[in-house]
Amino acid sequence: MYLGIDLGTSSVKVVVMDETFATLASSSSDFTVSNPQPLWSEQDPAQWWQGTCVAMAELKAKHPQLLAQVKAMGLSGQQHGAVLLDKNNQVLRPAILWNDGRSMAECAELEQRVPNIRQLVGARIVPGFTAPKLLWVAKHEPDIFKQVTKVLLPKDYLRLLINGEFASDMSDASGTCWLNVAKREWSEELLSACDLNLTHMPTVYEGSDSTGTVLPAVAREWGIPATTIVAGGAGDNAAGAISVNVTEAGQGLLSLGTSGVYFIADDEYRANPDQGVHTFAHCLPNRWHQMNCHLSAASCLSWAAELVGESVGDLIAKAEKKFGMDDASTKIPLGPPFSKGEVSKFPPLTKGEVSKSPPFAKGEVSRSPPLSKGEVSKFPPLTKGEVSKSPPFAKGGRGDLLFLPYLTGERSPHNNPYARGALIGLTPNTDSADMMQAVLEGVALNFAEGQAALYQAGVKINAVSVVGGGARSLYWGKILASALQRELTYRKDREVGAALGAARLAWLAVNGGDPAKVFPLSPVEEIVQPNPNLAAHYTKKLVTFKKAYQALFSG
Repeated sequence: MYLGIDLGTSSVKVVVMDETFATLASSSSDFTVSNPQPLWSEQDPAQWWQGTCVAMAELKAKHPQLLAQVKAMGLSGQQHGAVLLDKNNQVLRPAILWNDGRSMAECAELEQRVPNIRQLVGARIVPGFTAPKLLWVAKHEPDIFKQVTKVLLPKDYLRLLINGEFASDMSDASGTCWLNVAKREWSEELLSACDLNLTHMPTVYEGSDSTGTVLPAVAREWGIPATTIVAGGAGDNAAGAISVNVTEAGQGLLSLGTSGVYFIADDEYRANPDQGVHTFAHCLPNRWHQMNCHLSAASCLSWAAELVGESVGDLIAKAEKKFGMDDASTKIPLGPPFSKGEVSKFPPLTKGEVSKSPPFAKGEVSRSPPLSKGEVSKFPPLTKGEVSKSPPFAKGGRGDLLFLPYLTGERSPHNNPYARGALIGLTPNTDSADMMQAVLEGVALNFAEGQAALYQAGVKINAVSVVGGGARSLYWGKILASALQRELTYRKDREVGAALGAARLAWLAVNGGDPAKVFPLSPVEEIVQPNPNLAAHYTKKLVTFKKAYQALFSG
């Protein structure tokens, strides 16, 4: 047996996989996110450990015989988070998360200190990355910074408690801005730019390497053998890719979690950061990947559901009933809906957090003004004559509303933490179905804009599989396929994603082998084709989508 532990933003998921790569059991435990100030996003690392132990306790109660046979475990997790430890390995402050936007000024400072930093790390420097967070702490919390002895990523903090080792993997370390991604090693130059050195870093491994065995106390508590190996693991996106065999150049992954990720595997390091594309190490040796990251994806659906007081599944069903294909032969079934209570698995903002993180908190308007006088003409939503070509709100037409999914800012392709969500085109007749349709389309159009950036960067995309909680809805899949104008594959176990990928890395740590040959492809449950009429509609709507962003946030 092999364990996969995925430390997400809203929950931790644990799966048990057998020697045939079948998932036999799973459990999870939910978390909360703190937004103490605008642009801030934090979590107490103690929540992660408590939640993981709760999930393991559930597995132990229900499946003790499976846990007793565990040979190895793999870890995956939310990337970029900064866990700061003192000399006694005590956490110094809440972890600053991947969707935290406070350190925009520090990003610019890093680029000044290391002019070639983009080529070294494979990306434009964005506030979500780890390095600018440390510069922010040094500047605003100097007493804490002075005590920092180790900086760990979220899943690697769990590892420290599981096996007592300071270790990370190449894919997760790529998102820190301290790894020379081409060479797959820590860069002393990049660390020095943050007043850090190699002693502050964990040892980096490939995702399929062993990083030691579990501590005896953990083995007893969780009911697993003390000989259980802890694999290097992966960042959540790379682990999700392993779960559906995205390991070879051109193979793609569309991840619909709290955030949205478009991930393409590669066999070389081909950095093209100026297009907003990230080029990181994959979790397997001699492999890399390009990706776009959109900060809000399935979380937009749960935001809408909470706003109107309905479940995500019910709202998608309403949208499909109102806007689904007229031709029964092309209509796509909804698939397993989100059950009531599942909304909380992807919350962009929990109740009460809206007031803590308003769309434009005091002072933010001046940082990112919609447009100063005279600038409106630079970015008109539509010029005269274009209205008939690309109407933003056709009378009674499909999807009259336009949704901009920037609830927590945006990373790809705009790198703008000050961007905010918008719902444009409301009328007295707008209902919840209209709203959900707009949200589904807005996230899909955001992916389409990101896909264009990948193409501009020269990335070749072959087959694309869909994973994550949002992969439950095949109706959304039809919208996505049409907006992207490409076939999308939906496989069994697609909702498990990263946890299953982590378990597969655990298998490799014990058995070795070429993952392209040893891992079977999960059975295909649906192949969703783009609808030509919808594709044409979304091509036009994407023009309006882009101009709406420019009009609101390009100043």
